[in-house]
This record gives sequence, structure tokens and C-alpha cells, in this order.
Amino acid sequence: MSSPLPSRSRRKRKKSLLPKIILCCIAFMLLVIGGLGLYQARRFFPYPPIFAILGIENWQVWEFHDYFGLDPNEISVVIEDQRLRDLAQPPVMINNEIYLPASFVREHIDPFIFWDEGAQSLFVSTDTEIIRLPGSQMVPLNFLQERYSDNFSLEHHPEHNIVVISEIYGMVRASLTTRRTAIRYLPNNTAFISKRLERDTLVTIYNTVGDFVRVRSQEGLLGYVPASDLEFSVPWQAAIAPPPQPLHPSPRINLSWEMITAPQGNITAMNNPLPEGLTVISPTWFNFDPYNLDGTIISFASREYVDWAHSQGVKVWAKAFDSNRDISHAILTNYRARQFAITQLIQFVQVYNLDGININFEHVRSTDGGYYLQFLRELAVEMRRIGSTLSVATFVPAPWFSHYHHKLVGQTVDFVAIMTYDEHYSGSVEPGPVASLSFVDHFISQTLELIPREKVLMGLPLYNRLWHVASDGSHTISNTGMARPWSLVEEWGITPEWDAIVGSYYANFEGEYTTYRIWIECDRSIAEKMNIFTEHNLAGVASWRRGLETPGVWAAIATQL
Repeated sequence: MSSPLPSRSRRKRKKSLLPKIILCCIAFMLLVIGGLGLYQARRFFPYPPIFAILGIENWQVWEFHDYFGLDPNEISVVIEDQRLRDLAQPPVMINNEIYLPASFVREHIDPFIFWDEGAQSLFVSTDTEIIRLPGSQMVPLNFLQERYSDNFSLEHHPEHNIVVISEIYGMVRASLTTRRTAIRYLPNNTAFISKRLERDTLVTIYNTVGDFVRVRSQEGLLGYVPASDLEFSVPWQAAIAPPPQPLHPSPRINLSWEMITAPQGNITAMNNPLPEGLTVISPTWFNFDPYNLDGTIISFASREYVDWAHSQGVKVWAKAFDSNRDISHAILTNYRARQFAITQLIQFVQVYNLDGININFEHVRSTDGGYYLQFLRELAVEMRRIGSTLSVATFVPAPWFSHYHHKLVGQTVDFVAIMTYDEHYSGSVEPGPVASLSFVDHFISQTLELIPREKVLMGLPLYNRLWHVASDGSHTISNTGMARPWSLVEEWGITPEWDAIVGSYYANFEGEYTTYRIWIECDRSIAEKMNIFTEHNLAGVASWRRGLETPGVWAAIATQL
């Protein structure tokens, strides 16, 4: 039996629904197409400020130079995760090559790069060579790339005209996991976008801010991306390992300076047996000729003395020193004089079979500190070449001695003897000890913030100062050895008192017209200072000077060395 035909009313309803369905489909397609179009087109329209207040995601890309109001023709500099602003002397491009000012390189890349005004040359020093670049204080970027590639990444990215500088060791990179990740100028979704990066693009990682991470793109753009868009599958980018920590010398260094003021002084010194426990003797052999300021050195060196010291197992680090500010200025600021002085010192090491050189320049003008450091850099290269030890004796790292560049000197030489004495001297406002415990401890602590303990020798005073104080408060001093104060107190008929805070005996005697005051350096005071040495675990000690001490001093030192 055939099925009945649909009624007329049902057929009419079906016909009326079909156009509606078609219209709905068309409308839906138009909405989808329109939505996609608007999504793509929105980046071309300004982002309304009200949207930021409402927290609606910002879609607009704002180009780097426009956002910061920069001239695209001026080279920008990015170091790690910071863009440098208002550079006094920015990098420049000359004949399609980037040049950086030497002052900029010294501040951010190499603290040892040095402009010698007299030589009109820029000097770049490494552990093995000195490179001289005459005529300009501008350094080519390609030169820096060649010389510093082991430690720094230095690249120019023309797309945004940015020079990017970063240390290689410790650099962390990650890859992006989304198709077009936005780098934003600020760590939130309402911030403008500097660029969109494709999936798997590498970025350098810095600190986390909420749900965002500060990053740097490969072309030097800085900004923030969501932490969820990062994949830390790329290992740490470390082209060099951290340098191994040097070991303490074995045995610890026990150095003492020896005053030699004429050739016959060597014979006198050799008649005084070297004390047990001494490892290095430093005779004052090399001084500059005050009448010929071309670097000529007056020498009192003796091969017989060196052989005598070596026969007792003691090394010889001959001392070179300056006599006054005019001499040190004349030698240090003259490139040829520096070179001549270095040539002579190297010859002395070889001819006299020295184990090292000790540099003790105490008259460097504050304006000549850079030349002093450069002299040491130039000398250090030659000393390494012949396998000889280079040490310096220098003042405590007080602000008024900052031109001695303690930190950079510590990176240049093998050992630094800090002269932790002369706390009070003839120019002091009032009498006081040669080296109180607090003075020594404070400046050793300050030194260790600048120089590794494996290079630090603590200065020890083997002398005393007798203060003559007049009734009006004025004073003069007499320098004495360690034995003289005990003769004085016996003569005065008094007993010195031990001052535990200062770390020395103290005596006061009222004369007819003068008051005598003295803080006595002796075996016990040296032993107290050696406790500071032990506490800070230093490389050794350096004492001024042999011949002034009482015999028990060497036992006090050797006990803790």
C-alpha cells in the first residue's frame, strides 16, 4: 500500500524553512570571515586607551625607534637586558664599519684598555701580548669581535641598528613554543608589542616578572613574553668554563724586604743569616736614575747574594721602587721610558737568576694611576714570558689611594702585598699605633672584596715609632727597630701596659719638656696580627723590614704559616 502524500500545510512549512537555513549559514560565514578580517585588521588601527583600562589585550605593534623616539640612523647599544641611554659618545659608523669609543669599551668590556696621551696610542693588553693601536680613541667593532669572542658576544644588527653586547658565560636561552609570540615593552598584555616572533625562535632569558619573563631577541629587542610561551630545551650557552680557583702557595709565603742602599750592603746583609721559615727575600735593588728620566735603572743587584739566598731555600724577588712623584710621573707617562725600564728589569731577572720582581711605587700621582696600571700590564706580559713572579707592594685600599686600582692590579700580577701599617705617621693629626688590630683587619677585609685571598700578602711592621709630644700638642717622631723601646722603658723605669684592643704594649713617659708615647710592636703584637692572617686564610705575609726585628718575631710568624 503506497504511503500517503504529505499534506499541503507540511510541504508549505518545509519550503518556508529552507531560505532561513540558507540565510543563517550565510550570516555565520560572514561573521566568521568578518571576525577573521577584523582580527587581522585590528593591528592597523590604534589601540584605544580605554582598552588598557579595561584590561583588553593590546594587539598593536609599535616599532622600536618610534616607541622610544629614536633616530634610526643613530646606533643604539644594548648590554645584556638594558638599552643604554644618553651616551656621551655613542658608537659611530665610518665607511660601513662600526666604531666604539675607548672609554665605552673600558667601562663595559675591557677595564684595561688604555689611551696613552703621550704616545697618542690606544693599548689593548692580554695575558700574553700588548697591542698598540696608534692615532685614535675609537675601536673597530670587528677588532673587538676578534679579541673578545671567548668572553663576549658583540654583534651589530642592522634591522634595528642595534649593537648588542653580552657576556657568553652564564647566558641562558630558550625557544618560543607558540606560532607568533609577542614581545611586549612591558610585562602585561595591555602593553604595546615590539615584534612578533615565530615558533622555535631563540631568545635570551633574564628575570621573571609575574607571569612574564624579560627576554632579548637575537636582533637586540628587549621586552617581555609570557613564561608559558618558553621552552627551556636549549642548554646553558657557556663557551668558556669559569676559571678554576687558584690554590694557596705551598708553603705560604713569608716575605721580608731587605734594605740595600749601596752595593756593599749586600755583603752586610749576607753576614746576617736568614731566619728559619722565611721563603722570600726582597732586597731594595732597583731605583730610577733621578738625573736621566728615560727609564734608566740604578741597580745594586748581586748574583752572589742570590746564590746565597737560594742555598738556604729562599727565593729572591728584587724590589723596584720610585723615589718621588716627579720620577714616577716622568717614567710612567712616557711609553719609551716604560719600555726601557721593563727591558732592564727582564734582563736583571735573567742575569741575576731572580725568582721575581716586587714593584713598590709609593709616589704615583692621582692623575697617573692609569699609567701605573698600564706599566704593570706591560711588565706582566714579559714576566710571564720568562716564567718569573710579579708582585706589588701597595697601600691599603682607602679612598685616597683609589688611583692605585687595587682590583685591576690584583687581576694583573701574581701577588699583592698590602702594607697594613703606617696607620699613624709623621703627618698624622695625633699620635697613635703603627698598626692596630682593627686597622689591619678592616683593610684586609676591604682588600678581599677586590683581590682573591690566594694573591694577598698581609703587611707586618717590624719597626716602632716613638712620639715626642710638646706641651702645645705638636709632635715629632723617631723611627726605631723592635729592640729600642724596651731599652727606653727600662731607662724610664716604667712597665708598658698591654692594650688588647690595639694589640700592642703601650708606654707613656712625662719628660721635663716632652711627653714620650709609644705603641710597641713586638713578638706578641705580631702574633696577634697573625691571628688575622689565619682568620682570612691569606696567601702569606710581607714584613718591613729584615734587620729591625727581635728574634722571637720569626717564630710568631712561622707558627701560623
